[in-house]
Amino acid sequence: MFLGLFFLVPSSRKWGQVCSHGYPGSPRYSFCRAYIACSGRTPIYHLYAILADDTPPVGVAAYAAAVIAGADPIKTGFLGFKFDLAAFLLPFMFVYNPSLLLIDTTWYKAILIAATSLFGMYCFAAVIQRWLFTRLKIWEQVVLLAIAVSMVWPNVVSDIIGLAVFCLIYFSQRARKAREDQLNISYIKA
Repeated sequence: MFLGLFFLVPSSRKWGQVCSHGYPGSPRYSFCRAYIACSGRTPIYHLYAILADDTPPVGVAAYAAAVIAGADPIKTGFLGFKFDLAAFLLPFMFVYNPSLLLIDTTWYKAILIAATSLFGMYCFAAVIQRWLFTRLKIWEQVVLLAIAVSMVWPNVVSDIIGLAVFCLIYFSQRARKAREDQLNISYIKA
């Protein structure tokens, strides 16, 4: 069951992108629903159907936004895809944490799962932007990505380890930012 769900979510994204390019909202929704609903995990099909509009190669919404902004359509499409990467992690959270949908849970467990999920999305956003307080190093990106993925599964041990490692990166980034600010101040005075 675990591996089946693990492969269903990415294949659902591909199905949503490939089979629904160029279709309006309702047929796109129907195509994705027909494929994904058989798994019993239906909250993800609409998200992937909508993401098909924003990601290359078709990227209708991104190209329309580029025309309005007077920007390069290809760069806008890839930037939109970069921002959509966070939306790729979101369905995994709902598939592996049905408690996020408030199914068979208590209020304190729902708050804990929501907090860890938001923390995981924050780490993932830092990886996508390559920035926390200052530019992330490669090893920091890899560690933050591992933390973000570990927050998907409801496990207290991985949550505690992820939070502890994030604190190390946080304090490392703060110290590096303070050094950079000190160098900037000394450069301005000279």
